Amino acid sequence: MSIKKSKYSSSFTAGSLLFNEINSILDILRFSDIEKEKKKIISENLFRLNSESSRKRILTEVKKRVKSIDKRLWDHYYHSDDKERKVLLFYIILKSHSLMFDFHSEVVLEKFRTLDLELSKDNVEIFLVKKSADHQEIEAWSNSTREKVKNTILLILTQANFLKDNKIILLNLKRNFWTEFITYGDEWFLELTFLKKSERENILGAIYETS
Repeated sequence: MSIKKSKYSSSFTAGSLLFNEINSILDILRFSDIEKEKKKIISENLFRLNSESSRKRILTEVKKRVKSIDKRLWDHYYHSDDKERKVLLFYIILKSHSLMFDFHSEVVLEKFRTLDLELSKDNVEIFLVKKSADHQEIEAWSNSTREKVKNTILLILTQANFLKDNKIILLNLKRNFWTEFITYGDEWFLELTFLKKSERENILGAIYETS
């Protein structure tokens, strides 16, 4: 279970899960290219934000996330319900932000495995302190940025339905939703979404039987 490591960025705090924003440009993501359509996105205010600076900030973050994934995902997204879409957006965040990947795999997943289901800003702070030795960029953040990072991590987990009332919860989604992540080469995501080993093996087995 690994993903390309990079400097920790706080840019995900610009818009948390970006559910509404992604939905508003879904046709562009499916059939066109976000770089080619960036002027239209800003000028026609497809994100429905009053400030042009806010539109540009969100667009920059969307572009960062989009670069990390297989374009086929947007058809998967189109045919998914809202709950599944939010999980897909969470997957994209894990792919594009190593801070989120590390926190989820090292803290959230481990707490779920040990049935220690309470999750708070204190857990995020402990993680940041631990990681600051290898990620000096954390120490360069202002106090307000650090607080925003902690709040946004918990907000993203809540929006994606992994967290409710500060308790980690289990998702219940149909099997064929999960099979797509195998085709993307990201079997690790099944483990990070708390699927048991037997469930992951059943999904893999079903794919191999039909291939």
